[in-house]
Amino acid sequence: EHLARFMAGSWLMTPSPLCSARELWGTAWCLVRETSAAGRDLGAFCVAAGWAAGRRAWHARNNERQASSWPQLSDLDSLRERFVADYPRHGALLEDLSGLGLMLSWLVIIACGSWLLWCAFRRWLWLHPEVLFFPDKSGGNVSRLCSILGSGRHRVWVAMFALSDDVLSNEILQAHRRGLDVRLLVDDEQAQALGADAERLAAEGVPMLKDGHKARMHHKFAVVDNRVLSGSFNWTKQASVLNNENVCVLKDPSLVKAFANEFQRLWQDYGQDCTPTSPAQARRKRDGTPPPSLRK
Repeated sequence: EHLARFMAGSWLMTPSPLCSARELWGTAWCLVRETSAAGRDLGAFCVAAGWAAGRRAWHARNNERQASSWPQLSDLDSLRERFVADYPRHGALLEDLSGLGLMLSWLVIIACGSWLLWCAFRRWLWLHPEVLFFPDKSGGNVSRLCSILGSGRHRVWVAMFALSDDVLSNEILQAHRRGLDVRLLVDDEQAQALGADAERLAAEGVPMLKDGHKARMHHKFAVVDNRVLSGSFNWTKQASVLNNENVCVLKDPSLVKAFANEFQRLWQDYGQDCTPTSPAQARRKRDGTPPPSLRK
């Protein structure tokens, strides 16, 4: 009750409360309503007053009169009186210039607080993870992955065990042609599989490294600027329309940095034993997977 009374009247030191509600939420809603009205009315008044002042300055310039550069206190008091005359509902708050100063300070505080809340909300939306599940015969999830790859502006680093989906492979190629830092890490045996796209991308100039170890390069992730695509999903047609798979779209800076560091470690490791792939070695074959009925 004491807090409600304080918010209702004493914060502006007015003789009568701004809000008559005694409940906390009623007072809060009243303050929101009155603040919104004050901001709206003050904005409209400033636009009208600014337009009138601009016209007067233009006429003074045409008449070669010297206009005052800075408003005087009497001018501010006159503007206050005009504002109260146009919007009498704010008269209790603007009995003198101190009331005008308090009102402007309150609006500035509310505007800054609203901006900070909006920025925090946008950051929460940006960092909020996104999960795509497969199979998805509609193609919507693959389109979402293509959209993320297409939105890249700086880097597209892909570490993929199996890469044979032409749609996703073409997005990698398009990113390379846009001049992005595109790199591709693949498993050496999978890169030689029938229908694999790694050799074709290498023939088009995409930097590509294959692991030369006995163990598998079994990663399935991509770093696209400040986002990471990671999950069980191989970039193959079978994985998108038949298998039970998942892809997580991660935006947390610490996770992005961890995946980027892992990619750079593997890139340096594989690069020590890499034999460059020449265009003449590139091949393009198909076998029975995926079945012809599932190809586009």
